[in-house]
Amino acid sequence: MPRFAPHAMVLVVFVLCAGCTTSSTPSDGDGTAVSRTIDSLTTQFASHMRAGHMDSVAALYTENAVLMPPNSPTATGRAAIRDALSGMVQGATLDDFRLTTTDVRVSGDLARERGRYSMSMTAPGQGTMADSGKYVVVWQRQSDGSWLVDSDIWNSDISAAPTAPAPDSGKTGG
Repeated sequence: MPRFAPHAMVLVVFVLCAGCTTSSTPSDGDGTAVSRTIDSLTTQFASHMRAGHMDSVAALYTENAVLMPPNSPTATGRAAIRDALSGMVQGATLDDFRLTTTDVRVSGDLARERGRYSMSMTAPGQGTMADSGKYVVVWQRQSDGSWLVDSDIWNSDISAAPTAPAPDSGKTGG
């Protein structure tokens, strides 16, 4: 199978970083209610991604959210996240996508989610590509009690392909 291009890796984090508005869910002392809410939002997020609804995906992030994909520039804000997503999934088909939340910790109006992902997608001219790895998402409770993604970062378990050394343009033969 071909390796994921950097833009395909960005797709993974967007799919992983689930968030959207929901009704207020008060935290019970151990965060179980928040964990259930985050699980539900993760499912909703994946559905929007599979449908290619990038405006809906971007709406799941805070206005000033930060997305930090591997091997790509940081995207800051909903518009930048939407534009980055749109460019990364253009023409590709998400064949399979699985998220497993491994831990959620809640502290006040912030929740940190750790998890694992696996996915495959088909891109024109590249065939089917598979990836798996881990992610961290920081959620922020909004004034209406809903949760949105504020910070999003992930990386693959698959080693990056080695790059060829740059040609030595500063030396002359002799």
